[in-house]
Amino acid sequence: MVNKMKLNLFIFSIFLGLGISSASADDNIGLRTITQDGRVKCGTDISSKTLAYKDADGFWHGYAVDWCKIFAKAMLDRSDAFEMIDISEEDMESAFSMDKIDIMIGAGPISANKEYKSETIAANTILYDYQSIMVRKIDGAKSLQDYKGERVCAIADSTEASNMKKYIDTYNLDLSVLPLKDKKQAREAFMLKRCNLITGSKAYLISMHQNNLGGKDTFQIIPENVGVKQEYVYVKYANNKLRVLTKWVINSMQLAEENDINSQNIGIIIGINDVSLKNLLGDNEATWKSLGLNNPKWVRDAIGEFGNFGEIYDRNFGTETIFKFERGNNNLHDNGGLIIPHPFL
Repeated sequence: MVNKMKLNLFIFSIFLGLGISSASADDNIGLRTITQDGRVKCGTDISSKTLAYKDADGFWHGYAVDWCKIFAKAMLDRSDAFEMIDISEEDMESAFSMDKIDIMIGAGPISANKEYKSETIAANTILYDYQSIMVRKIDGAKSLQDYKGERVCAIADSTEASNMKKYIDTYNLDLSVLPLKDKKQAREAFMLKRCNLITGSKAYLISMHQNNLGGKDTFQIIPENVGVKQEYVYVKYANNKLRVLTKWVINSMQLAEENDINSQNIGIIIGINDVSLKNLLGDNEATWKSLGLNNPKWVRDAIGEFGNFGEIYDRNFGTETIFKFERGNNNLHDNGGLIIPHPFL
């Protein structure tokens, strides 16, 4: 009897050990896969030139591209070890399940019901955008009140569709929402005149107006905003270590800006006494190494190449770009924005 009990306990301990080992493996599988592949696979919507696009020579540009290169620099110590993959928000879940991507850059919030069932998790906010409306101009129209009976193309069961319905009710507009599967279908429906209005992120609509529509003067983005739209970086739910690392990589660029560390002065910064900054810049090597990185000084290299959070934002969305965005919500909290970096302790 005693021997049988010992045997059962032994078998149970084996299964328990396997369970712990499996959980540990799953927890770190994302970073391990990236290391084995020698690249970071970043998903983003490249159907317009909002977050990522190739130039005539085949080189990648855009906000999501810069961040993917930064993730590659942090995780592999090579900013060129990345791959951009065209994935819509609606296909993000399946892309993760089939391991097509390691990180999704620039996907909006998901509903409570979807998040509860989701195998993905938001690691950090990457961008605050506005939700806007683009209209096909009609003679004599001076406001949305002049678009009586028209339909607004929007992605079905999305925050954008919900915000649009609230906006219609709030201002008593004689408009209806035409729900469509994804951005591609919404854009096609708008171009085929199934609807004379379309709603989406302001950056997306500006890029669509500049790059996807002929006869730009035929269309107009109205100045009023429907709401604020957060864009996130997502990872696979099981990859908690990758989530934590991704979160702190983004935070690093924000923390650098908060401390006036930028591409112009990073090469001459020495003799730092602040513990958070010593950890950030790799002068204390243990913190970044504890997160699984081989080069604890990667932040210095990344800032030298890409700049801090503000420099990355301005280069891709600032007043010298087609978007001509002010910093607004994407500014540091001390400057009136919503960005609050955490100390690196």
